[in-house]
Amino acid sequence: RGRRVPHVSYSAEVGAVALEVGQAHALGLLVDTLAFRVVRTRFDQDGRPLETADLILPMDRWLIRLASDR
Repeated sequence: RGRRVPHVSYSAEVGAVALEVGQAHALGLLVDTLAFRVVRTRFDQDGRPLETADLILPMDRWLIRLASDR
C-alpha cells in the first residue's frame, strides 16, 4: 500500500456480461442474468495508472450516465 496519490483523470469501459455462478450467487441473482461490466482505471497527472477496478452491476438496478466535464 503506500502513500495515497490523488487521481486527475480516469477511463471507464462498459460492456454487458451474463453472470456466472459465483457472481450470480454473490448478488442474489440468477445465473446468466445480464449485467454491466465496468472496468475503471484512475490515472495520475503523468498519465500513469493508479488503480483499476472491475465492477459488476445488475442492469435492472443501475443506470449509467455519461457526462463531460463542465
